[in-house]
Amino acid sequence: MDYVNHFNPGAAIILKDKIKQQCKRLADFPTMGLLNRDELASGLRSFFVEDYLKIYQL
Repeated sequence: MDYVNHFNPGAAIILKDKIKQQCKRLADFPTMGLLNRDELASGLRSFFVEDYLKIYQL
């Protein structure tokens, strides 16, 4: 977020809001992400917010 904020503070605020929104959705639907990150560790899931890949584990 700091990187985006450095170049475009307005875009950083929008991106932060989108990430928060997706994380709230993830709380309601924890299996929404793709189960496809076995190259990193078994059982990891992922989803995109804009161009940023979010990786998580249940």
